[in-house]
Amino acid sequence: MWSVSVESVPGLRDADCLRAEEPAHPDAAEAEYWLRIYLGLLRVTERSLDVTLDHMRDLQEPARRYLQRSHVAALTEAAGHFRERCDAWRRILDGLSA
Repeated sequence: MWSVSVESVPGLRDADCLRAEEPAHPDAAEAEYWLRIYLGLLRVTERSLDVTLDHMRDLQEPARRYLQRSHVAALTEAAGHFRERCDAWRRILDGLSA
């Protein structure tokens, strides 16, 4: 079973989890912070998806269909969301560097 802890994301502390993601005027440090957070979430989600897909190969068809509809669909959607947030923070960071 997968779990995510604060320690699994470098530079993250418990208090940081309450910070607002969309500051009015982000600086480079803020953009790097959120990019790091979303990259960590993306890695965990993609790994969970890989493990699920690998596990599905050994299951009978009804179980594969169930996992496809529930877990695979949810993980794929979450990964897409995290990818979009990574892209958004990269654009902000690039804009600040220009």
